[in-house]
Amino acid sequence: MKEDFGGTSKRIAASNAITALTKSLKQNANIDARFSMVTFSGNKTTGMWGQGDTKTWDDAEVAVSWTTDAGTIERGSKPTSNGGTNYQAGIRTAKELLTSKRAGAMTAVIFISDGDPTFYYNPDGYTRGDGNNDGNGGADNLKVCLDAAKNEIANLGVNYFYTVGVGKANDYVNLSDLCSASGVSGAKNFDGTNTDELTKAFSTIESDILTFLCSNVSIQDVLSENVEVVKDKDGVFKSLKIVVTGKDGKTIVEGDNKVTFQDGTQNVTLKAGYDSKTKTITLDFPAEYQLNAEYTYKVIANIDATEKAYENYRKNLTDNKDENEKGYKDAADAGTGTHAGKKGMYTNENSEAKMTYTFRGEEYTELYDKPVIKLHPGKLILEKEVEGLDSLTPEQLEQYKANLKFKIKVKTKNDTSLKEEEITLTAFAKESNGNEDSGSDSNTNRKNKYIYTVMEGINPGSFYEITEDGGEVEGYTWETAADKKSENGTIVKDETEKVFFKNTYSRKNIPLIINKTVEGNMSEKRKEFAFSITLKDANGAAYELSDEEIKDVGFSTKGEDQKGVYTFTLKDGESKEFSLPYGCKYTISEEDYSSSGYKTYIGEKKEENQKRTTEEETLTQKTEINFLNKKEVIPPTGVETTMTAWLLMTGVTLLLGAVFLLFGIRRKRFVA
Repeated sequence: MKEDFGGTSKRIAASNAITALTKSLKQNANIDARFSMVTFSGNKTTGMWGQGDTKTWDDAEVAVSWTTDAGTIERGSKPTSNGGTNYQAGIRTAKELLTSKRAGAMTAVIFISDGDPTFYYNPDGYTRGDGNNDGNGGADNLKVCLDAAKNEIANLGVNYFYTVGVGKANDYVNLSDLCSASGVSGAKNFDGTNTDELTKAFSTIESDILTFLCSNVSIQDVLSENVEVVKDKDGVFKSLKIVVTGKDGKTIVEGDNKVTFQDGTQNVTLKAGYDSKTKTITLDFPAEYQLNAEYTYKVIANIDATEKAYENYRKNLTDNKDENEKGYKDAADAGTGTHAGKKGMYTNENSEAKMTYTFRGEEYTELYDKPVIKLHPGKLILEKEVEGLDSLTPEQLEQYKANLKFKIKVKTKNDTSLKEEEITLTAFAKESNGNEDSGSDSNTNRKNKYIYTVMEGINPGSFYEITEDGGEVEGYTWETAADKKSENGTIVKDETEKVFFKNTYSRKNIPLIINKTVEGNMSEKRKEFAFSITLKDANGAAYELSDEEIKDVGFSTKGEDQKGVYTFTLKDGESKEFSLPYGCKYTISEEDYSSSGYKTYIGEKKEENQKRTTEEETLTQKTEINFLNKKEVIPPTGVETTMTAWLLMTGVTLLLGAVFLLFGIRRKRFVA
């Protein structure tokens, strides 16, 4: 291509035409075009008829492999001239490149040359020919070269084939023979004898490619198990919307289930339908109608995720660490909308989502790419807070957790059970609050928080019910937040539902009564006997009464150095009653009155308690403790009845008094 071509070389003119075509196709939103380019020439390495040749199959090369970048074609469409012309080499390499085309893609081959063939390959791949196409090359070199090219191109297997000559028409008289040899229906030859003709040729090719004259078109989309067409409130499937738009994106017609519009001279009716048994959406065209290349035909269905989709999502939850793709395994094909290239749930069955049509007398099936949907799952979390059990030992706390039960039910809005279980608080995770030591006196009324994830990936609209039971603890009273022991509600899409139960415990107050009895012939019934009581909480720490309690029961304290120790007095027949928390430890002591002749007896024991002190006891029920003080005097005379002895003594006194009076009277008489 060295000749001048109207002020521009033939090579540059051809390159410009190729660039214009590829750029135009790339800019067409209705065409997903990929391009490639093969360059070819022809030359023997050394000698006549291949003598000394060392290279085979080397008269053509892939200048640009498959690409969506039209600019790459522009840069590769200006090859340098390299000897003669080997049609066969170019065709052979192009056929190899076609084996890597996309499945289902329409293919077009444009064969461009400025002359007839002058070389060909022998069976071993060596270049043969004398470089002439005028019939002087041995046994008609042109015929041999052309026949090799025609044999190579037979059954090319593409949808479109074009030959374009560049320059003087006499230089490529036989180029058009490739069209008939290719076996491609509608193959065309163009003579690009000048810039205008060349431009016109490529414009025709573009129009031809874009004019997709197919008929007997039917589109079907079989929905996957992950989706279903939405029903209205009456249980009827919602209508399918048909939309036809033009090249500029403007709507030509739209409607539900059926539309009619004018395309040229044709009155076209499209029908959409849904078979719920096979989950198949269809869009049918009139048999005689040929699709308009500038139109886009759409059928839009209102779909929703199925329960099966959420079931699959839950199964996949642990397989993907990416939070945005958690629960998904399917990956959307490129160019399939909002979630293209991302993970989700397939919406159709790939082998059944297809378009069938007739093109140039042959039937074709095009499979659709696979889009995905994203789900809108909810999450259910159960939170439990326990307050006031700070005095339980670790063993008691574990027993409490094992006794506290929760019955959980989760079911879909269609009443399908998703989960039904009974768990104990042991199954919960402890939420750290920075103060975990059971029994520490700094943990009074410590709050213990627990969390349990009931379920993830729950269908929106699902119903849940949670009931609590078994929260009783001996020696405690308790209440739940808002006095509730059950909760129910509905799962909202993309939301986390938190169900909160709180149990607040307080120790029961147990009566402790101290009774005083005084007995004995020498006892003093009105005497006040002094006592002290030492109180400890369930953990062994000093238990201090409030000022109000001290005031109510009349206690007095021992002082700051003896916290939890209180003193009081009792007379015969008196009692001291006060209320202490369940589990409180107590020790009661009476002062020593042995020097006054009193013996002390505690409780039902008949032996004297010389220590005058109870053992340390734990208060778990109403308790009465009796303190008995006895004082008796027994005379050493051995007289059995002490009352008689006192009467005798009294009698002697009276007798002496009588004698004294008698003598007094007599004396008065004597004087007189």
